[in-house]
Amino acid sequence: MQEELIPTEIFPDIKSDINAIQISITKLNERLNGMGKLMLESNARMEQAIADANNKPIIRLTFPNKSETIGKIAAALSKAQREIGGVSGSGTANRGSFTTLEDMEEAASPVLDKYELSVSCQLSTNELGEFILVMVLGHSSGEWFESRALLREEDASQSLPLHQKIGSAEKYLKRYMYRAMLCLADNSKD
Repeated sequence: MQEELIPTEIFPDIKSDINAIQISITKLNERLNGMGKLMLESNARMEQAIADANNKPIIRLTFPNKSETIGKIAAALSKAQREIGGVSGSGTANRGSFTTLEDMEEAASPVLDKYELSVSCQLSTNELGEFILVMVLGHSSGEWFESRALLREEDASQSLPLHQKIGSAEKYLKRYMYRAMLCLADNSKD
């Protein structure tokens, strides 16, 4: 019989709390695996539709990478997501209002700090020399999730200089990647 490391007489709810966290981690792993499969299927359909229309893809998303273990980051992210809830948008466009990256960061940053999570985004190149946007969600435990999006400068507007093409695509993708990485709900009215 294994000895209990946490005295249940002092912390009577600890077993149910641990069980709830383990269930959350299992569900998050299932969601991540399911999201990865859906992302690959959706990406293939999107690439095919774009290829049919333009004969080449604009953006290619890759399956998210993760650290060898994700238990601590998954538990912290689950708590943070419940606390952040939805985010209301302040941006406006022709089709209505939307949540800006600044709106999401303002709502999420204090909660991410509280649970020792951080988000970083870098413009880089892959092994083929193509520009990619890399977003990493990290935890103080050293665990992490990473998502990458390929930026193809030759598919952007021909009238813009290269740095403006890349900057425009980076700004647009960063907002969507941030929302997806943190699973943020958009409470904008439109």
